[in-house]
Amino acid sequence: MTALAATFTTVLDRGDHAIFSDTTYIAAYRLLNQILPEWTIRSIRRSTHGSSTAARSRCRCA
Repeated sequence: MTALAATFTTVLDRGDHAIFSDTTYIAAYRLLNQILPEWTIRSIRRSTHGSSTAARSRCRCA
C-alpha cells in the first residue's frame, strides 16, 4: 500500500482525476476511492471491456 500511495501521490496533483480498471487490486481501489479524495484527487472506474482513447489522451498515466 505504501508503494501505491507513493506512486499515485508522485504522479497525481490536487485536482487531478485518475482512471482505473474495474479489475484493480483492492488496496489500490481503496486508496483511489477513500484516501486520495481527501487530497482532492478524484478517481473514475472504467470497464476493461473496450477502450477509451479520448480519456487516455488526457491522462498522465493509464
